Order: sequence, then C-alpha cells, then structure tokens
Amino acid sequence: MSETRTALITGAGRRIGLWLTEQLLEQGFAVYAHYHSSDRELCRLRERHAALNLIRADLLTEAGLAVLRDTIPAESRLDLLLNNASRFYRREPEQLTRDDYLDFYTLHVAVPALLTRSLLPQLQRARPGVVVNMLDARAARFRGGYLPYGLSRLAASELTRRQAREFKEQPRVYGLALNRLLPEAGAGDDPVQVEITDDAARQLASLREALTKLLTGDPPTGTIIPIGP
Repeated sequence: MSETRTALITGAGRRIGLWLTEQLLEQGFAVYAHYHSSDRELCRLRERHAALNLIRADLLTEAGLAVLRDTIPAESRLDLLLNNASRFYRREPEQLTRDDYLDFYTLHVAVPALLTRSLLPQLQRARPGVVVNMLDARAARFRGGYLPYGLSRLAASELTRRQAREFKEQPRVYGLALNRLLPEAGAGDDPVQVEITDDAARQLASLREALTKLLTGDPPTGTIIPIGP
C-alpha cells in the first residue's frame, strides 16, 4: 500500500488557494493549508476532509515563517510545496512607500525562497519532491500604482528558474503563471481582481490539468506553464 502524499500550500484561505487545496484533497493528498486570517471556508472543507490541517501564520514576519518551517517534521516527507500566498492592491504612484515594495517582495520572493530552502530535506526525501510557485503571466505589464506588485512577480519567475537550476531534480521546481485567470472589474485597464465566477471554469480546468501534469514530474524542472487566455 502506497504512502499518502503530503502537500503544504500557502495562502489557502481564499480564492485560488482554497480551490487548489480542495483539488489536492480530492487527489488523495494530506494537506497542510496555511492561511493568514480567513479560515471560514477552510473549516467547512475540513468537515469533509479529515486529511486537511490548518495553519495560521503571518508570513510577513519571521515568526510566521518559522511556524511553517516547523509544520513538516524534519524526518518526514513532503511531496509538494505550493507557494501560493500573495497580495494584490494598487496605490497612487506618489503614495507608494518603502513598505509596499518590501511587503510584495517578501511575500512573493523571499518567503518561497526561504521556505523551499528550509524544507529541502523533506522535499528531497519524496523523490521527487515538487515545488510549484504561483506566478502572474502579466507581471511585466504592471505600471504606476501596481509597480511593486509587478516587480515582485517578475522576481518570482526568475526565482523559479534559478531554483530549478540549483536543485536540478531534487526537488523539481515549476511555475504556474496565471494570465487573467480570475475575472476583473473596474474602470479602464485597472486589473482589480474579484471573486471566482462560473466564467472562469474553463481556465480552472486548465489549471487543474497543468497541476496534475507537474505532479507527475514529467515536464523538465524549471518549466513555467501559462494558464488562461
């Protein structure tokens, strides 16, 4: 009898993270789901899936990152680390602060880099362990009040490629780059993301297919798959 696969996903409380958590549970994973403040839907999901474990942590703090580092015991196996935690907002360009740049970079680049590094023994024990970084295919297009977000997402894509070169096949590192996967609302070209609707069903199916493909380890490490039109 094969051992149950284990996954750790960050930013699982809402939207894409919540949906990905449910997909992994349906595939038979034991899932450690991180959330920052929103756990209502995760608690409902846990009522149907005993293999779901919830972890609350603020990943913008060292203490919060340490909580995740300690979640997976050193002697255990981690089959999948899914770095999904993110934030998204716009400010007027003249209102952007140092903290805006630092917070985006910390969440989208530093946390995935440090978490992968600290869980490397557990990921390598899985043979192969898989790391998936959630990316934004539109990162280079963000300007003005979205600049800190766009720059951090560009850096996250480069991190994915460099991790793949460094770790080679143990673990394998991939990216899933969302391209307007979620519907948008707002005036002009402002990419203000709103909740998932039925209109996103086809893109979600593409995301499910891509994640399944990456979990098989068939694509070369470092592969970044764009999702959506």
